[in-house]
Amino acid sequence: MQANAIKETKKRGFANFPFEVYRCRIPETFPFFPLHYHDDFEIVYVLEGTLDASVHAQRFECSTGDILIIPPQKIHGFFQHKNLPCHYINIVFSLSLLEQPDSDFFKKFMSPYQNEQINLPYFHKKETLFNTKILESVISLFNNRHEAVSKPFLVKSELFKIFHYLQEIVSDSDVKLNNSELYANKLIPVFKYVSENYMNSISVADAAKLVNFSESHFMSIFKRIAGTSFTNYVKMIRLENARVMLLSSDKSVQQIADECGFEDISYFIRSFKKYINLSPLKYKKSAIV
Repeated sequence: MQANAIKETKKRGFANFPFEVYRCRIPETFPFFPLHYHDDFEIVYVLEGTLDASVHAQRFECSTGDILIIPPQKIHGFFQHKNLPCHYINIVFSLSLLEQPDSDFFKKFMSPYQNEQINLPYFHKKETLFNTKILESVISLFNNRHEAVSKPFLVKSELFKIFHYLQEIVSDSDVKLNNSELYANKLIPVFKYVSENYMNSISVADAAKLVNFSESHFMSIFKRIAGTSFTNYVKMIRLENARVMLLSSDKSVQQIADECGFEDISYFIRSFKKYINLSPLKYKKSAIV
């Protein structure tokens, strides 16, 4: 995660068992998780409170008991709802955990989740039929998260059960993306560019060129998809990378500011404090404690 806050490259679990469950609290774990994408499949279950989520330009208000299904390569992020706390879990895994990618089974049943060959609803409210059918499996995966690698048959059986019920609600006919989803796809090179270059100077002009938009059109479309300006988004990504680096390295605040693209240490400290409600140094020390 440290190297890339938008396109995640972190390997899940062990090399031969790409599966992890994350337990997150907003704002304690982080105030929000900025828009990003990865090649893994993700299931989000809200344990307590309300979570504001964005999945490929669609926005959802997820309350206790609600479930989100996020296929690979969908731009998504999680945000605090009205300054209220929220407790949720992420189940994240590679589809290769269930079947070899070169198999006929994978190509027929798993690949459609990767290449937009099916219509798949992202949001499933508490007590709706699909939510009810998969809830027991979601809870089982959560409860056994610490023993997942030692219980591979349990994990895989619960995931296969979830995909069994997914097959009942997906449609492979007339897959049509709305304009926002099409623009989200168009902007993926921009997300990739920011993830690889956040430590350097990044301009609106640079980003607009990547998608062959005028600067004004790009800024309008980006704000429509991301819910914030491109300049502010780049700052959010820099701050999130800085937050992770403060937790995972022994580098000084000055070094981290430099490596995350902040030329002015005072501006970095002010921005970080506004982002996390603690100065970088206090945040680092609180994490150590």
